[in-house]
Amino acid sequence: ITLLTGANATLTAQTIRSNSHLFENCAYCLLQTEIAIEAVEEAVLIAKENNVRTILKPAAVSLSLIHISEPTR
Repeated sequence: ITLLTGANATLTAQTIRSNSHLFENCAYCLLQTEIAIEAVEEAVLIAKENNVRTILKPAAVSLSLIHISEPTR
């Protein structure tokens, strides 16, 4: 759980692309939406390029404020 953004705020799509070699021998990529959505999207693309399965953990929200939650495909 992120209380202070810290390093999350500095993670960019370019940072992900520059470190794409780290995906080469992975089976899974676990992502969360507490980083920039562009970084999430880049990681998903690189994971797909490397046949890595992706797991997305959406950022925590107060579910009492949500009426309907529908994942996008």
